[in-house]
Amino acid sequence: IQRDSSLSIRAREGEKEVAMERRLALSGTYNDLLHESPSAFWLATTHGVARYAPALWSAPAADTPDLIVNAIVEDRDGRIWSAGDDSLFCLDGGRWRQYRTMGALKVRTLRTGALLATGDGRIVYLSIGRSLESLDPRSGRIRAVVHPAGRAILAADRQPNGHLAILSQDPA
Repeated sequence: IQRDSSLSIRAREGEKEVAMERRLALSGTYNDLLHESPSAFWLATTHGVARYAPALWSAPAADTPDLIVNAIVEDRDGRIWSAGDDSLFCLDGGRWRQYRTMGALKVRTLRTGALLATGDGRIVYLSIGRSLESLDPRSGRIRAVVHPAGRAILAADRQPNGHLAILSQDPA
């Protein structure tokens, strides 16, 4: 929850909000939030990825990429995925992996929450080519997820139930 460039979370007792100190945390704009547990969470920010776990903020691994992060999601194997301007990044254990997205496959960063981890291990994201793309982390290949009616995908948003809601348009 962002209020006046500060971060706060709700306490367990009632509706009281408790401010959390951002000592050594990444600053900037918070773009997306991923709950890890009732007391820990990850943030996608304009200055990269940050993790809050009582009682400190920390970079999750050595050599954390220095990039604007627009969306974040956790996959079935516990890996943390983030979408930057021209890449998808994966924190797998203590190691970062980068998957470049080029040309029309480039990640569309105008909409947060448009990153989804599927049950079969693929990562689905909204591209600037007005389509959904699916990354297979095992092969590193990116393939289009075609709308059944051939419509262009204008926006996508990850829902609390794990589904991806889309806004589409008839082809021009």
